[in-house]
Amino acid sequence: MSVWLGRGLFALGVVLLMHSALSMQQFVQYVKQVDDADAATPSDIVVETLAALFVCVVGLTVWAGPFKPLFAAPEFAKKSFDSMAYRPSFFSFNSRSQRVAALRQRAVRANKQ
Repeated sequence: MSVWLGRGLFALGVVLLMHSALSMQQFVQYVKQVDDADAATPSDIVVETLAALFVCVVGLTVWAGPFKPLFAAPEFAKKSFDSMAYRPSFFSFNSRSQRVAALRQRAVRANKQ
């Protein structure tokens, strides 16, 4: 039921947003005909656009379903930090440290001579 309510609210929001876009387009055409460059956007278009945005956001929120808890404590309460931080894909066994150490030893030997 909530999925259909969310979809309906989202569709209503999109229709309201399209109507406000059409109203704005008509207002721009009117301003061009009258040659009034300083005309402000009518407040009814602004209010309708904000209401449409709000209805779309509420519709998508209802459509998405229940949220997960913000804190991950219930999911990770039984796991230790080491088990969560263990990522074998980040292990690097073939690093530059061996080459850097060899270069350093050569430099030390060259300085001794």
